[in-house]
Amino acid sequence: MLKSRIEGLIWFILISFAYIYSDSYFALFLFIMSVVILLFLGISTKIVKNKVKISLKVPDTINKDTLGDCYLEAKNTSFLPISKVKCRLSFKNLMTGEEGKEEVYFSINGKANENIHWHIRSEFCGDIEVKVEEVVYYDYLGVFSTSNNILSHNNIIVLPDIFYINIELLESTVENSESIFYSISQKGTDSSEIFGIKEYTPEDNLKNIHWKLTSKFDELIVKELSTPIDNSILVLLETSTPVGKGRELPKTLDAMIETFVSLSKSLLENDRIHSVGWFDPEVEGLLIAEIYTVDDLSNLLRGLLKIERKENQYSCMDYYINMEKDSVFSHIVYITSEYSEGVVKELANESQLTVLQCEDTQKREKVTEDTSVFTFTPESMEEDLRQLMI
Repeated sequence: MLKSRIEGLIWFILISFAYIYSDSYFALFLFIMSVVILLFLGISTKIVKNKVKISLKVPDTINKDTLGDCYLEAKNTSFLPISKVKCRLSFKNLMTGEEGKEEVYFSINGKANENIHWHIRSEFCGDIEVKVEEVVYYDYLGVFSTSNNILSHNNIIVLPDIFYINIELLESTVENSESIFYSISQKGTDSSEIFGIKEYTPEDNLKNIHWKLTSKFDELIVKELSTPIDNSILVLLETSTPVGKGRELPKTLDAMIETFVSLSKSLLENDRIHSVGWFDPEVEGLLIAEIYTVDDLSNLLRGLLKIERKENQYSCMDYYINMEKDSVFSHIVYITSEYSEGVVKELANESQLTVLQCEDTQKREKVTEDTSVFTFTPESMEEDLRQLMI
């Protein structure tokens, strides 16, 4: 565009000198016609910018490393054609934080519709937000331009790859699947088992008064109820970043999501109904959902892929330990890139814990009391997690 403006300026200088020094009517005619043409181009460019409607048409889902067919739908309601339109597109993967930009050029006739085809491709899974940030219209000579901030946007889900995990259930998990246990460290609401006794306070339920002990001590004594242990499995996905660590690499987040989905699907294939959990920053709390079918998992996937990783002083495990719950799980599989041994030790009296830690170092396995830690890498996670005992 700068080149066109320089050429136009040179043309006007030449025409002006030709008219001044030759005193020719033909030179005057060229000068007047040049001014008229430029005025027409400038005014028409301003007019057409409000006569063009542009919208995005993108696929709902695509697979990783595959081309997704996308379209810009342009409708020109003016009778004036537009020789050149530039659309500035921006992309952001809400899960990994990756951003990108692209420019798409096209022309459109008066009273016409155009579908401009372009492709999108992503190396990592996630929810990609696509925006038309700005549309710039040019005249035929490229001298004038005008822009319009349309801010049309749409989202594309890039699906994670799923691999099979051969899951072997521990004997204790199988034997206890139909038994009822109660927590020895956490109070609850189940009246089948008494956790302890204490003096009555206004916050206590009168239904929990222990009448025999009340008559013996001449003061109100209430029963503290127990929390039953749910003998199903909880797959807990870390969706927060420790303060000061900085955002995880996109490949690490991608590997964690793929492990999470693959593990859940493999459990279903082994006829294991289970629950999944994650921290949602929008509700500022831990969400837990029961998974009975693959459809249940698919319905949760869109929400998981759009969670933006932010720094948080509390991990998903912290939220789980401190949340009020009617029951605790007998086995928790915790998928994370970093974990605290001090935090997971708090679960020693409650649940069996398996930690799947994603990092860039070579695979290693560390087994401690009540906890198994399996380290895997994004490049070799299918091999590292081919067989898993929980």
